[in-house]
Amino acid sequence: MLLAIDIGNTVLHFGLFNDETRGTRKQRTTALVSTWSLPARPYPRLTQIRRQLDLSLKQNQITPLQINGAILCSVVPMLTEGVQAAVKRSLGCEVMQVTHRLKTGLTIRYNPPNQLGADRIAHAAAAYFLYGGPVIVVDMGTATTFCVVSKGGLFLGGAIAPGLMTSVEALWAKTAQLPLPPIKRPAHAIGSDTLSALQSGAFFGHASLVDGIVLRMCQEIGKRTKKGIKVIACGGAAEQIASECKTIYKVHPTLTLEGLMIIYRMNK
Repeated sequence: MLLAIDIGNTVLHFGLFNDETRGTRKQRTTALVSTWSLPARPYPRLTQIRRQLDLSLKQNQITPLQINGAILCSVVPMLTEGVQAAVKRSLGCEVMQVTHRLKTGLTIRYNPPNQLGADRIAHAAAAYFLYGGPVIVVDMGTATTFCVVSKGGLFLGGAIAPGLMTSVEALWAKTAQLPLPPIKRPAHAIGSDTLSALQSGAFFGHASLVDGIVLRMCQEIGKRTKKGIKVIACGGAAEQIASECKTIYKVHPTLTLEGLMIIYRMNK
């Protein structure tokens, strides 16, 4: 089995993949058995990571000896070494770390390539492998990022915007009287009170941000509409926001973890 770890700014996501040898190539690559998560803030200690890992394995009736590989992508350098050490102590295996130098199935055109987030490499690789190109990945997490991959597998670049909760929390922190609202779809775009007005701006505003950037990207890669370009959403806010977007083809919550599995197999 393979352990995949996505270290984000807000959450650490873990996934266990079965080393399946039957079925199609795509089925073998995406045999996800279990997922779990751990808050990234405050930074978890090595003992916390090991405890959660041991508990999750026990709950899934999996022994450390059944896991023969591990891979991670990280956008939090302060956590990377600690997670690698925790996995090595618990499972006894080295952890492959995603960088632009690994085989990904993509040709990365990003300047400089070492500044491209490892999570973006992982979910772009998964989207291209699973859906083909051209494809746009919208990851709605702490930041909302956009990654564009051409028909021929060229990673062309993308965009980075503040995430849904990041935007709301920044507004709350920078104002004296506005509350921090729960994020949910309001009944109307025209808010009748401060709370519903904030929810409208946050929810509908973020959906419009996603649609607007996607359509601009489609125009730039030679498509006047999104027809022929699949737009895949992932990240913590994807389930909420994608239903309000007109450009999203599919929400794929485990896309980054599956990308890690795909990259591991390419570099095994």
